[in-house]
Amino acid sequence: MANRGFLVCADITGYTAYLSASELEHASGILGELLRLLLGNVQAPLHLSRVEGDAVISYAPPGDGFQGQLVVDRLDDTYVAFRRAMGQMIINTSCPCKACANIGSLDLKFLIHHGEYAVQHLGVQDELVGAEVNQLFRLTKNSIRQSLGLPGYMAFTAEAIAALALPGFVDGLITHTENDPERGSVVLHVRDMAPVWADRKNRQAFSIPEKEVLLRDERTVPVSLDDAFALLTRPETRVSLFHADSMEVELTADGRIGPNAVYLCAHGDTVIPNLVIDWAPPTRYAFSSPIPGGLTIVGQFFLEPAGEGTRIECVIGMSRGIKSSLARPKVRKEMQQFSDGLFATLDGLIAAGAAGA
Repeated sequence: MANRGFLVCADITGYTAYLSASELEHASGILGELLRLLLGNVQAPLHLSRVEGDAVISYAPPGDGFQGQLVVDRLDDTYVAFRRAMGQMIINTSCPCKACANIGSLDLKFLIHHGEYAVQHLGVQDELVGAEVNQLFRLTKNSIRQSLGLPGYMAFTAEAIAALALPGFVDGLITHTENDPERGSVVLHVRDMAPVWADRKNRQAFSIPEKEVLLRDERTVPVSLDDAFALLTRPETRVSLFHADSMEVELTADGRIGPNAVYLCAHGDTVIPNLVIDWAPPTRYAFSSPIPGGLTIVGQFFLEPAGEGTRIECVIGMSRGIKSSLARPKVRKEMQQFSDGLFATLDGLIAAGAAGA
């Protein structure tokens, strides 16, 4: 059966030159570790197809309008994990061989397309077939590195950009043209990954200090990790979870929800801003929100697989001080009511979805 979805190739830059200039025994071990890391990062909404040499092929089955954001988030996380692993290898090795000395010459690139494909299940792998799959493979052999001088990048076809549905995302990309033997001039939109690495390499995971925690609450829900994360973060479902009259979101400059994006929760004439302060799909996100009395609460959600479902932990905190100390018992009670209501509504949304609503 044919589907339409994202098609992704993650390819190690400099693989061939690295192998030819390095001692095979050490080089193959290093490249094997990096390939295993790439395989481990093929997570929802992406599904693994196969490994071909230095490339990992994956795809995202048809999804809703939030899927484009999650695809880019997943690839960003993969790139950051790849660069961290390389850096750790460089730090840990004292071997003088060329393979170890040249680790820093490697990088990672992605080609992202969107189109029709079919899946053939061959043994333990899903083989993708179709004209758009062939287009993806042809475009992986491009001149981006030579023309733009970018060893690490994401290259999106026009079809992928349209499917991402991220307003403003293309504004920060570089336009590059390839001559395809079958389709003529093909425009690619290229994202330099060096700024992504510079921004993320020292970023620490956010955590509410234990002394500021007001409550912890957890439930297990019968949906997948990525579905649970989408339910908690999409404005369309978050409006129900937060019992708001309406919910809009002020996106970041590249059109995504992420750190510094703001959910605007309207309750009657009052609009309460929820500032995103941590965003790591599909395992955690956090936001801060003002409450009466000039105080601010912080909410954080942690998600992890639990059997065939997902365990969700909700942690709510408030900074300590003279003003907050007086308010803490009242706020704790209100936040427990909020958490109970949120999980009850989440159960209802999941039940409605299971019923086809």
